[in-house]
Formats: sequence, C-alpha cells, structure tokens
Amino acid sequence: MSVDTARPHTDDPDTPDPAPAVPEQPAARYEAELDHSPEPEPEDEPPALDLELTAPDEAPEEGFDPAFDLRPLGSGFRPEVRDPDGAFLPKELAIAELLAERGARVDARPADHGAGGKNPDTVVRKGPDEPGVVTEFKTVTGNQNALKQEIRLGSKQVAEADGEVVVDVRESSITREEADRAYRRAAGQRSDDPEKPATRIAKAVHIILGDDEIVSYERRS
Repeated sequence: MSVDTARPHTDDPDTPDPAPAVPEQPAARYEAELDHSPEPEPEDEPPALDLELTAPDEAPEEGFDPAFDLRPLGSGFRPEVRDPDGAFLPKELAIAELLAERGARVDARPADHGAGGKNPDTVVRKGPDEPGVVTEFKTVTGNQNALKQEIRLGSKQVAEADGEVVVDVRESSITREEADRAYRRAAGQRSDDPEKPATRIAKAVHIILGDDEIVSYERRS
C-alpha cells in the first residue's frame, strides 16, 4: 500500500485538508552597477616646506653716508664696491675689487683736492658688525724704497682717523721679504728735524703681493 506523503489525510470530515506544501524557493539575487566611482584613497600629505625667511634690509636713515659715517651696516652689509661718483682711479678700483672678493665692503670717498692731499680714498668694512675703517690706497711699481715711502705717505693721510693703508705692489717685483723690510724701515724711521716730526705709522698696513696674497702688519703701539 502506498501513502501520499504530500497530502496528509484525516478522517474528520469537518477538518479541511491542509494546503499543499509550497517548495522553498531560493532567495532572489540582484546585482546593481553604481553610477559613481568610489572615493579615492587619501594620498599622503605633502611634506612641510622648510622655508628660510630673511628680513629685508634695513633702510638707511636719511642723510646717512657710509663713506663718512663709520657705523656698522648690519643687515645692509654685503661684500661689494660702492663708487657712485666714479671717484676711484683704475688702479684704486683694482684694489677695491680685490678687497670685495675677500669679503669686504668698500665705499669710495669723493676726491677733495682742497684737503692738502690728506683726504683718504675710502672706508672699508670687513663684516656686518664691523665699523668702517678710513683707508688709503697706494700703488707701487718701483722697489722696496718706493714702498717704504708710500707706507709713510699713506700713514700720514689716515693719521687723523687712525686708519689703515693698503699698498698694491702687483706691478712690481717686490717679494714678501722685501715687503717685510720696507715696512720695518717705514715704521722705524724718525726725523731729527723739529720742523718735520716723525710720522706715526698707520695702525695697520696691508700689502698686496704679485700673487694676490695680502700681507698685513699691525702697529705695536
């Protein structure tokens, strides 16, 4: 005898037969395509910029003339030659340019023909915090005796300001040893004539030799 398991049977005539079982359907699967792109992955933040900020040069005060006012220039300093009036002769300009190459600022002074030959050529500053130094430029093409004379003459011209002297001997054949002797003779020479007092040597004398070497001598007292 076979039994219909899909439709249970009951002997009670008042009890309706149960509804046939509905087979379980698989869940519907839907696929959708989005109309916008996914948000991009955040990129690495750019590295912070390392900026070096510099303050602008301080404006010089009205009436300030670095060729005569000896105060330090501070942030206004830079190695260069300043000669707005063209006061330097070519031989003086050659000295000024060499000093600027070595890190100095050189300010030309206008020529003063009424100063009895005692108006120094320039003011030299060696750094932003250094005061200006009144300086006389000399050029020698002769021997060590001529060098001695120019050291003495230049010293006389900067005596009032207790300045310095730079002597260019590049166009001569003067050696380092001869420069040493010329300086010692200039510094040791004295006059017995009361009408011609001894010249006090400049506080510093710088001699530019033929290979652009600068030899410096400082006064002891």
